[in-house]
Amino acid sequence: VTATGASSFKWYKNFTGGEPIATGNQVTINNLLKDTTLYVSNAAATYESVRTPANIKVKAKPEIFTSRSTTLCEGEEISMSVAEATSYLWSNGATTQSIAVTEPGNYSVEVIYTGNGLDCQTDSETIGITVLPSPVASFTAEASTNSFEFNFTDISDGTITNWFWNFGDGTTASTQNPTHSYDNVDTYDVELTVTAENGCQNKVSQSVSIILSDEEKLAKAISVYPVPAENKTITIKLDGVSARNASLLLMDSRGSNISSYELGSIDGSFSKTITQSTLKAGIYFLKCTIDGNIVVKKVSID
Repeated sequence: VTATGASSFKWYKNFTGGEPIATGNQVTINNLLKDTTLYVSNAAATYESVRTPANIKVKAKPEIFTSRSTTLCEGEEISMSVAEATSYLWSNGATTQSIAVTEPGNYSVEVIYTGNGLDCQTDSETIGITVLPSPVASFTAEASTNSFEFNFTDISDGTITNWFWNFGDGTTASTQNPTHSYDNVDTYDVELTVTAENGCQNKVSQSVSIILSDEEKLAKAISVYPVPAENKTITIKLDGVSARNASLLLMDSRGSNISSYELGSIDGSFSKTITQSTLKAGIYFLKCTIDGNIVVKKVSID
């Protein structure tokens, strides 16, 4: 540190008091680890002048800051950065202030400070990055004999310890190979998230669709109420059904015909109320024939 403007100088550690640590117009301080202030006075006169501060700014060894734990799972990344400097050279060849890392290894950075009389180079400590293997999520979906039910089978790769299923209809499960029943005809996005023994996760999704046969569609479109029948009267309602030829046949529990009704053509919606005052209490069956497709509904009469 050099002082000018006088013929004699004294250097101090404090603004007042204490003994001088050096004399002359120049002083050298070694092994500085932090910002330091020295005080210099004009010692040419009988009485020294007020001491003037000389502020020394120290550019510390760069510290690498990380955005998260240095242990990653495959597919994850970590951001590494250092404080502002004039230039940067990372061990992977990058020359930016921060880098995004996905590969395992040891990382360090060399920084250079210039300007304000500085021209120095310093290296950071080394940061080790570990990358753990991630599982690979996969599953199959198979419709059962009930069109609304699916059997899901986990075929993920890895040492899996936890499974989390999202069936796309607001319900979930945590078993490895669940069976799930849906309530409505639709297409659902099913997502499986698996967790490996090392804590790493992976997820996959696929769509399943509820596809009904003509008979199954009719079974959902035909409703019979009330159940049980009141005053031996029932109402049959067909909703969203269009047909050229429709008929109803009421049978007893042995399959014997009791009465039949020709409905003719139906366009979109239809309802019919049937009263059978002579029927005894018991179980009956209503056979609905719609353009050759048959649906049988059970009817209870008290």
